[in-house]
Order: sequence, then C-alpha cells, then structure tokens
Amino acid sequence: MADWQQDHAPFHNMGMNLSLPVDKLPEGKHRYLRNVRAFGDGQIHGRQGIETVTAGAAPVADTVHSIKRFDDPVGDPAGATFRAFNRLAGVGTDLIAAASDSSPDSYAIVNDQHQTPPVAAVFSGDPLSFAVCHSDFTARPFCFVGDSLKYRKYLSSIQAWQVGVAPPNFGPLVTDSGDGTSQTVPGTPDAGTNGGPDIGTTDSPYLYRFAARSDPTIVTGARSNAGPADRKIWGWYVTQNPPGGVTNTAAAGTWLRVALPQVHPDKQVAWIDVFRFGGSLPNWIYVGTMRNSPGAFLVDTFADIDIAGNPLLEFDNYQPFLTLDVPRAGTCTVTANDPAAGVGAVVTIDSGDALRAYEANDGNVPYDVQGNQIIIDGRSFTFYRSPDTTTSVEVVEDAEDLDGLAGRDWIMPNPEMARTSLQRVFGPWGGGETGEFLFAVGNSNRAGALYWTKGNHPESHSATGVLDITSASDPLMNGIVYDGTPYVFSSERMFRIYPSFGQVSDFSAVEVPNGKGMFSKWGIAGGPKIWTVRRDGIYEFDPGAEPRNITDPDLYPLFSHEGIGTTAFPTPDGLTDITIKPPDFNSPDSLRLAYSRDGYLYFDYLDTDANRRTLVYDTNPGNLQHRGGWVSIDDYTPAVVMHYAEEGESLREVLMGATDGRLYKYNTQVDGGGDISCHIRTASRDQGNPRARFHYGDVELDYDSDCQLVNIKAGFDDHSYFTTL
Repeated sequence: MADWQQDHAPFHNMGMNLSLPVDKLPEGKHRYLRNVRAFGDGQIHGRQGIETVTAGAAPVADTVHSIKRFDDPVGDPAGATFRAFNRLAGVGTDLIAAASDSSPDSYAIVNDQHQTPPVAAVFSGDPLSFAVCHSDFTARPFCFVGDSLKYRKYLSSIQAWQVGVAPPNFGPLVTDSGDGTSQTVPGTPDAGTNGGPDIGTTDSPYLYRFAARSDPTIVTGARSNAGPADRKIWGWYVTQNPPGGVTNTAAAGTWLRVALPQVHPDKQVAWIDVFRFGGSLPNWIYVGTMRNSPGAFLVDTFADIDIAGNPLLEFDNYQPFLTLDVPRAGTCTVTANDPAAGVGAVVTIDSGDALRAYEANDGNVPYDVQGNQIIIDGRSFTFYRSPDTTTSVEVVEDAEDLDGLAGRDWIMPNPEMARTSLQRVFGPWGGGETGEFLFAVGNSNRAGALYWTKGNHPESHSATGVLDITSASDPLMNGIVYDGTPYVFSSERMFRIYPSFGQVSDFSAVEVPNGKGMFSKWGIAGGPKIWTVRRDGIYEFDPGAEPRNITDPDLYPLFSHEGIGTTAFPTPDGLTDITIKPPDFNSPDSLRLAYSRDGYLYFDYLDTDANRRTLVYDTNPGNLQHRGGWVSIDDYTPAVVMHYAEEGESLREVLMGATDGRLYKYNTQVDGGGDISCHIRTASRDQGNPRARFHYGDVELDYDSDCQLVNIKAGFDDHSYFTTL
C-alpha cells in the first residue's frame, strides 16, 4: 500500500482572490478573507476593533461622510481662542468640529458666523472637500471647505466664515472743507499751508472708491475687489482755476472728506481702504484706511506727490469663484437717475430671467458683479454696482431717451457672477515667490474647467484663473497634488498641470499618456502612488509608468467590465455558502479611497444590497511570499462609510466616519462594544492532479487563537460540501 503523503498549507496572507479557480490559487492566496489582516509572516490575525473618538453624544445623528484634520501652531491673540489640533467632519448637512490643545474629541456643530445670531452652516449633504492653506495676510493656517452649496473657511476658533469678502456695493460720500483752511474736523491740518490735493493743470478730477478688508488677527485678512466710484460724474476739481459750470469744485489745497455712507454688512470686515484717481496720477492709488463703523471717514490732505508710491488698487480679488452664467433675457423699464445731470439710470426687470442680487452675508449664492454688460434695445450698458435686488440694477451710462419706457428688450449674453461654490477643492500647490495656489473643479456650467485662486491669496480669484481642459461630455472629476505636481482627472483622462506664469494663463494642462480617468468624484487617494476608482477596477498610478489595475488579478468579478450596471456577477466556485455583492456603481459618491501611512489602501463602498463594506489592500510588498494584495473585506459595527488617515504631528490616527454620527479609530478587540466576526476560506488543493479522487486520513489545523469562539469546517470538492470538525 502506498505511503500516506503529508501536505502543509501555511497561513500566509497574500490576500484573497475571486478571479482564479479555487484549486488554482497561488500559495498564500485565499478564496475569502473577512475582517482579518496580515500582521507578520505566516500569520493571519483578526483586524483591530474600533472605538469612538467622539466624546459624549453625537451632535448630529446622521452619516459621517467627510473628515479632515489640521494643526494651528499660532498662539492666541487677545480676544480670541484658537486650538492647536482640529478635527472636522461632514455629518449629513452639518459640519462638526472638535478642537483641542491635546486630543480633540468633543464635537459640536460649526456655526456660520455671518448670520445674526450665528446658526449652523448647512451644507448639501454630499461629501465635502478640504484644503489647508496660508495667505499673505496672516500667519495662521485655515481650512477651506468645498461643497456644491457653499464655500467656507474654518478657523481653529471653531468658527466658519464665508470665503473672501464681497466688495462694498456703494460709493463714498465726498465733501470739501469749503475754503481750504477750515478746521471743522478736529486734528485736521490746515490744508491751505501744506499743499493738499490739487489736480494742477491736468484737468483730471479726483474720484474715490472703497475696498474692504477683514481683520488678519481674528479672521484671515481677506481683501475684496473695489466697490463703485463716487457717483459724481465729473469728480472733484481741486484746482486754482476750476472750469466754469462745474459744481464739484474746490480751491487748490482744500482737503476732501471721504465718508462711509453705510457700514459694510459683512461682519468679518474690519477695515475700509480708500483709493483715489485723478490729478497727475492716472491710476487708482491707496490713500488711507478707516474702520468699518458708523460715521467713519477719512480726510484727504495729500498732494499727488505724497501718495505716488502707494500701492495700486487690485482688480482681481473676486470672491471665489468667478464664473460665467447662462445667458439671460427679458423685458425691462429704464428710469434715468437725473437726466439733467446725466448720472446713469436704473433698470427694472419686467419679465424674463432674474438678476443675481448682491448679499454680502449670504455665502450660499453667487451674485452678478459690477461691470457686467446688459444690452437694452441693442445698446450696451454697464452695471454701476451689483444688483440690489433680483429685478433692479443701476447702470453707469445715460439713458434719457429711454426714460420711463417699459417693455424694452434686454439680454445678458455672458453674465459674470462671483462666489460660485465648487465642490471639489484640492491643494495647496506651490510656495515661495509664486505663492500657494488652491485648485477647484465642479462648475456645472463649465464642467471641463479647472479653477485656481491667486498665489498666497486663497480667498481671491482672478478672472483669468480658469482653464478649459475638457468638454462637458468628459467632465473634470477631481484632482490631487502628488510629489509636488498637481494632477487633475476627467471621467476618461488624466492631466498634469504645469505652471506657465507670465503667459496667457498661469497654468497649462498636458494629458498624461496612457492615463486613465475616474468614475467616482471621491475615489482618489495619494501616498507613495496615486490610486483612483474606475468602472473596471481600482488603478494605481506612478507617473511616468503605465497605470496598473490592482483589482484585475484578484477581484476581477467585483467590477464592471461591460457597462456600469449592478447585475450580480457569477458566484466564484468555493463560495456557494457565502454572498459577496459588488460595489453599487449607481451610487458613485459611496465609492471612496483612503491611504494610510501604514501602507493600507481602504476602498469603502456601498454594495448592491445597500451594505457598507471596505476592501483593504496591503501596498507593502515586504516578503513577496507573505505580504501584499487584497487582504480583507471588512464590515463594521456601526457601519463605516469612509476611512481617513490624519496628517500632522502627535495625533496620527486612521479615522473612520460611521452611520451613527460618530468618528472612530482602530484601538480595541471589539467593534463599538460588540464582537468581531472573522472568516477565512482557504484555497482548495488537488495535489497537482485535478482528475483523481483522493482519500484523506485526517486534517489537522494548528493555530493559536484568542478568539472566544472558533467554528472550523473542512471543505471538499472545491468547497462544494463541508464537514464540521
């Protein structure tokens, strides 16, 4: 009689495989692995349990779909409290935050400080994007929160503010001193003796306008575009020989009083900067600053030579992001403001499309910017300022011949609007002389466009800060900064973004040869490489090399290769008693990727039975015989929606967002107080002869387990039936 043969099958964990026949799996591969990890060679361990990092009751009983951690090393100023460590989370439509100098775990709903009193900043409920950036105006870092509904900045004082500052929607109130020597303003020097403003022989009158600025100590120092100039059409003639018939005249050397007619309504605005145009200086030049408070004014006693070296007004500080709206049209009535003086007109919309009205404190909606063109009866008029209402706007040009006429046809072919929220914000990129830039995609009216902020001015957007890369049929999905280079993905392609400063555009895009696009907006992660989710699998990018599908060799049946439907794949042999459902590609926002510094890539998804699952990929090659591959399919109690690996010092947890409104981390032997159920299904072994029938004398399992309960079965004929041991 032939001798018995012994066969050994060590418990190496090189991952699970659903692609090959169960009796053709390589050594170390398993048919099914649930809630396990490969901790060391020749071992399979149950994964760690999860415990909450949310102290007390969850502030919002909803799904945690977004997480971000950032540090603030800047000390507290007088009158405000900032925290070193911050954790943000998107929960349902709310943003919650925990801030601490040790371990942030006490979460509270973040309020929108623009409201009076502050109320919860309500978002769309979709995943949020986060980017931490600095600016030229404050040493303190702050976090930008991108969403399709609103765009916010978060400060470690546990406050959220709208990004950027709307320009003042009013002009200055300018008066003169009367005779050049009046001392009606206490402390005002005698303008008659110090020269003072004087247009000289230029015949170029003085005009003034305001720009707003937030406090750089308590908020961020963000700056606005300028508001409209004072409405005096001819400006102020400050000269020895004023022209006849002009009423806005003052003697040479007379000082001018530039007053704030109303307080800028944005509560973060602390300062109003004053700019002057005219005389021998044909530019808008900084004159001085006043507080944003009732009754504030500035006395201009400066001759042109005194301010010639002052900063010039910037015209590209739009609130992010400046975008084009669809054309609008209708009928209107035009009313001249003052036909005799020729000071423009008011356009009232009678029918058709609405205007986008200015509201300084409503960071949810865009507004039409000053300078927009509206064509009335074939004539072009210019917005003097942003519309006060959805049916009324003041224009610069005279319209005496149209005064009082109703039913005039109007059209805005290319209306520009500021403060458009873009959902996917990424960065920063750059530094040094060029500054740090933030990028954004997600404009529904311009789906193939990449937007960016000004260098080191993350709350300002220039009209030139946009690049059309693809068409609407291949929309931009998301981007990432990898190894110091920004990349952006469309639904079908991958592009590298190059700086091109001094050219027509600050950036250009070059398609990456053999690059692949993205299916899910949130299916992207960066680490030693870039990973993205596509319909046919998860791809690994090492720029300069061919992208590699890391799911094809082991998990091919889980992904769609002919369409994007949710039809169940054929059950692989050896899994007749185990149900594995593929990701639901009809729920693309549920497909999430995250990379941890320990080398694990987490693919979180909703399966076609609406169950939350996580596929875990070990990116560490280690000993190639014992490590790497898809080492587990996880399920958690409570259900986990996403993973996130913290950046920063001291606290560097792998955090998870769950369906109960809490954040969790790996730390215990149980899930939320309950046991963890693990499952290992090995490969089948046919001793190299698949046709023969074998007689097994015994099966011995040698293991060391801390499990409370172990259920062991021996499977035969490719796991088509089992024997309980």
